[in-house]
Amino acid sequence: MIENEREKLELKEYKRKLREEAADEREAKTGMRQSKGAMVAKIVIGCLCIAAGFSKPEGEEWSVGYFLTAFIIGAALISWGLVPYMKAKKIMEQREYEETHEKNMKTYAEAEIEIAMKKVDIETETDEIKQLRKFKSLLDQGLITEADYEKKKKKLLKL
Repeated sequence: MIENEREKLELKEYKRKLREEAADEREAKTGMRQSKGAMVAKIVIGCLCIAAGFSKPEGEEWSVGYFLTAFIIGAALISWGLVPYMKAKKIMEQREYEETHEKNMKTYAEAEIEIAMKKVDIETETDEIKQLRKFKSLLDQGLITEADYEKKKKKLLKL
């Protein structure tokens, strides 16, 4: 009997640990510990409480106290469901902005480096390389033969 109770407690603790890990994982991904189902349930029950505050209890007269109680409970449930969602949404938007900004900054930095490298290449290009590019262009256009190009290439590069 005692072993059976111990097994039940261990199983209960194991399930609690699994729920806690799932909540941690959900919070890491979305910024919310509660599931969407729990959030929706809190909001729906809160709305139902507020709606119940507008109706009078059967066999009784409608009272402000009853309405206020239902309204406060309903508002508390709705905020309990919405506030974490709004915080999580803000966190996700911030993460998305940071990722996009970081990506744009990397792209901008890469473009700056590429422009600088081309500028260095152009500035350090020798007359021989310029002439070789010119002859390659002539070869590509079919204005000179491969043999003529190779001959000029060997002469310019002093091979």
